[in-house]
Amino acid sequence: MTVRMFAIWAMLVTGVLAGCGWQVRGNLLPPLALDSVRIASSEQYTPLLQILTDAFVENDIDVVGAGEKAQYVLVLEDEDLRKRTVGVGTDSLAAAFELQLSQPFQWFDTQAVAVTSPLSAIVTRSLDASDTTGIEREQELLLDDMRRELVQQILRQSYFQLQPEQAAQE
Repeated sequence: MTVRMFAIWAMLVTGVLAGCGWQVRGNLLPPLALDSVRIASSEQYTPLLQILTDAFVENDIDVVGAGEKAQYVLVLEDEDLRKRTVGVGTDSLAAAFELQLSQPFQWFDTQAVAVTSPLSAIVTRSLDASDTTGIEREQELLLDDMRRELVQQILRQSYFQLQPEQAAQE
């Protein structure tokens, strides 16, 4: 009897989750049909660059170094972080901030010809600063999450921008 109740409960929970639109976070598109990519950036070791490299590796795309030949080159401009005050407390100190992180990028082929126009991924989040305890750590955690979302945006935009180029090559 308990096995039957568990099965009914499991089907009910699955039906509710499927019906409400809930889905697992992560890749929402098929992976890019790339064999290899080289990432060109003015900075060599940044958190965003590491997350982006990991995302390519997870999608079975080789990330090659500067001297190696790649199918495409992804050029990253400098990451831009803007912080502005959006709320002031009764003590006239900032109580809330808005963080905006943007990453301009562009795809090139092996002959350094632009395959896409300049693109940009932008993520905006609010940060409550009313409790100053651990605000720096909270901001760092928020920035890490924002960088992960930037990488997902870069991958989604790249998917749509490179599909016509990849279809023409086949």
